[in-house]
Amino acid sequence: MKTTGNTVFITGGSAGIGLAIAKKLTAEGNHIIINGRNKERLDNALKELPGAVGIQGDFAVEADRIRVAEELKNNHPDVNVIINNAGAAFGYLLSERPMHLRKHRLK
Repeated sequence: MKTTGNTVFITGGSAGIGLAIAKKLTAEGNHIIINGRNKERLDNALKELPGAVGIQGDFAVEADRIRVAEELKNNHPDVNVIINNAGAAFGYLLSERPMHLRKHRLK
């Protein structure tokens, strides 16, 4: 795989692993487009990524997914690498039932 000269779209690129990937790929000479749910975090991440572009949107929301896809298609047709890193983390102790399972009764 060619690792330089790409146009890379990274979902979840405004923080954590996504931002670290964006920094690494920027340093290797790629054009980076990052996505994030939170506009403020997205703007802060862009300050660390010279020449990068940000597209705000929540991939859990269908209308946002469609809007982001249209923006990529219309304004960034040269995207040739997509890194799907979007997600949400839920912290809990292993001895506790996770919040997302509490509404269900496990037998």
